[in-house]
Amino acid sequence: MTEPAGKLLKAIICLFIVCVTAQTAAADVQDYPNSSVKYVVPYSPWSAADSIGRLTAARLEEALRVPVIVEDKSGAAGNIACDYLAKSAPDGYNIGTVATAVTGSISLDKNLPYHTFRDFTPIGLNAVLHLAVVVNRSLPIRNIRELGSYAKSNPGKLTFGSAGVGTGSHLSVELLRMLADIDITHASYKGTANALPDLLENRISLMFDFVPLAIEHIKADKLRAIAVTMKNRSPLLPEVPTIKESGIPQYEFTNRFGVAGPTGIPPDIVTKLNAAIVRGMNGEALCAELIQRGGEVVTRTPQKVDL
Repeated sequence: MTEPAGKLLKAIICLFIVCVTAQTAAADVQDYPNSSVKYVVPYSPWSAADSIGRLTAARLEEALRVPVIVEDKSGAAGNIACDYLAKSAPDGYNIGTVATAVTGSISLDKNLPYHTFRDFTPIGLNAVLHLAVVVNRSLPIRNIRELGSYAKSNPGKLTFGSAGVGTGSHLSVELLRMLADIDITHASYKGTANALPDLLENRISLMFDFVPLAIEHIKADKLRAIAVTMKNRSPLLPEVPTIKESGIPQYEFTNRFGVAGPTGIPPDIVTKLNAAIVRGMNGEALCAELIQRGGEVVTRTPQKVDL
């Protein structure tokens, strides 16, 4: 075979492979999903974030008509789960929860094994959860102004617990510290549930915790809620003002939860997943259930996912 003929044959073979691959990919997209989907949750079981992930996975299972298997991969403020997702095959069969904390990781950890903005395909924003500022009742603090005054009069005395460096319960306090110019010492835990016993026993002073986790102790007069972090008051704590109302008008912290997968998921699959989330998360029963869990449904298109 002459050299030109050999080159022509190679070109034809390559073209054939490209065409077959494209047809196979198109068929895979059209057939999606044809097996179970793994849904990764980056936080510990029974946490508020875990409950949001499981609610989302259940609605996806109903809409997609295949099993959606929840797998908890907690640790490192969600970075373990994010690393797993970033390195998964971009076929729509490995997706999971991403939260506000993920966007802060890139500035807090310069050695992340993934890139926060390049390595993920946004699929949808599904919910937000309300955080309440809760203090031990032995402290003479009943509102945000008194918190600021106490912190300035007793430098280094106040401590706050969080679910870990870079989590919403950490960053929300850092924002308050910056805006109010107060000093509060950080104590990092593996989840706010692990910090709660120390708060109840006054080993730490305060915490920005998810409303449903703290409300039992608030109603039992074991903890005092002095504010919430959202723009609006929580339906579960309507008598508790927002931090914005409490004299810091610049303050607003929203703990958003979205769904993402590795970069490169075909757009048709992303569209199908997003439609399933929007359809599944907007039912009246689910919206009412989420309110009781201290949050609210917020579903958006992939292009408008802004954690």
